[in-house]
Amino acid sequence: MVKIVITERSKQGKDILFCQSCEKKLADITDDRLVPSGQELYKAGTIPVPNFGWLCSQQCGEKFEKETGVTFQRNIEGKIDYYNGSLE
Repeated sequence: MVKIVITERSKQGKDILFCQSCEKKLADITDDRLVPSGQELYKAGTIPVPNFGWLCSQQCGEKFEKETGVTFQRNIEGKIDYYNGSLE
């Protein structure tokens, strides 16, 4: 069975990157660039998920999993991570 979860920007403008779980603002989008950059966000602990969006923290990702039944990819340490510690 395939689980489909629809996410949306319910309350925020198109110039803001936000957490797909709690809608916390993560960055501004200016001239098609993230401020702070994706690399800076990743180093600070936010989690980019391909074809989905961003999560503000491991805890928020785990909460989203419990609420929706979606399971995110994890690294050897058990953390949600699609880029193995390096976002280029």
